[in-house]
Amino acid sequence: FTGTDFAARYSALSQIDEILPAQPSADDQDLSVQRLICDGELPLLLSLVLSDLKGQNSRFKGAASVLREGLNAATDTDGMLHACLTSTADAWMAPLTRAAHWSAAFDHSWLHAKDTARLADTAYACISMLTQTGLVASPPDSLRDINTTPGDVFRHALRAVGVRESSPYTSLANTCSQRQRGKLKQSRRARALEPSNQSDWAESAILRSGLLVDSDLCLINWDKPQSEIHLAVLGMPLVSGRWDSQVTVNGSSVGPVEHWHCSCWFSDDEAAFIELEADPTESVHVVRHVMLSLQDHMAVICESVTTKDADAVVRLSSQLPLAAEPLAVTNSITREIVLHSDRISSRVIPAWLLDDRIQHTTGRCEKDDDHLLSEAEGVGGATVSLLLDWHPDRKAVDADWTPLTVTEARKVQTAQTAAGFRVRVGKRQTLIYRSLQPAEAPRAVMGLHTLNETVYGRVKKSGEVTPLVLVEGE
Repeated sequence: FTGTDFAARYSALSQIDEILPAQPSADDQDLSVQRLICDGELPLLLSLVLSDLKGQNSRFKGAASVLREGLNAATDTDGMLHACLTSTADAWMAPLTRAAHWSAAFDHSWLHAKDTARLADTAYACISMLTQTGLVASPPDSLRDINTTPGDVFRHALRAVGVRESSPYTSLANTCSQRQRGKLKQSRRARALEPSNQSDWAESAILRSGLLVDSDLCLINWDKPQSEIHLAVLGMPLVSGRWDSQVTVNGSSVGPVEHWHCSCWFSDDEAAFIELEADPTESVHVVRHVMLSLQDHMAVICESVTTKDADAVVRLSSQLPLAAEPLAVTNSITREIVLHSDRISSRVIPAWLLDDRIQHTTGRCEKDDDHLLSEAEGVGGATVSLLLDWHPDRKAVDADWTPLTVTEARKVQTAQTAAGFRVRVGKRQTLIYRSLQPAEAPRAVMGLHTLNETVYGRVKKSGEVTPLVLVEGE
């Protein structure tokens, strides 16, 4: 290409921060896409093209150092990308990928062996955030170039580090990059992999059921004061944005619920689970749970608040941001809500409310503009527990549910100490149990005796509970 073309192209690239969202960590220059391009990719390319001129080796080393610093600053040792970059992961990955291909073409790579491995792990983590519409944390209209998708960027990144075309990660990236061109090819063996991951350093967790384009995916970020949740069901976005909560105690607001930290993480071949905690005041404690079934197309999103005052009236309002403006249809008999959006339908079951609409209950669950609003009230504490079900075979089956009585040494537990729920959708029955205060003896709920802090389980026909998630008590 000519020098004029070269200058014009990279002049445009250097202005990329003007069309990208502001980086949440703007004070950390090592995370800046603009720095990767202007101080890394562009000088490295110039040093390769002008390699016969004096001083280009020094320029190459300086540029390579910037690229390596950017890679290491934005990822943990397992390649997990920091939460503040998850919505623009393709823009961040692009200069690293282009630089890798340029240096390979000139047989003068800037990647050391450990950098190659880290870039590969980062590409895997980024691909795990792909859905049918792009990155799960990005709005559908966020693409800067309609001819380039995030899948394009990540598949070229895998090529740059030598990952084979037969890799399920490469297959998923290829599928996502080809989808807008009317092609859809994917390896069914990708279901066997477990791409879920979590990082305390990155302040992010990926819960994913497989490496197919229609896999279920939930991304949780807590790098900002208020955490974010992004949920895609069958590869299509359902929930995306900031997860807000308001807590009142005896009619007085306790202030914003923010500054979350991850206290528990779990993943196996059946379920992925994360727990976040926050303390808006010294006497108020808030816990959030997300459990994604990796085999059965359902999830549980639970939030609870407790106070030290056992007689305080506590009210919890939790708001989940809805993506793609789904149509909400309420059931005429139960309090179930069905969210209909592009090509998907998801049932929302408010397990803390009585299922029969005729019976009076405290609290509510409804679509409020672009949010799903859940409210509960209790003495000493309150819990809202949503079960979302989008299994195609369970669309038309009946559902029923009920809050459960929890006892300890024959004493019924209050909303301050424990909460339990049973939900049945067709033949699938789920137990949800939360211990909100430490137990001195095993607690009984629906025939289960346990000292565990959390139990999510599948209830068999015999009444036996098969655990999906068990969290031990303190």
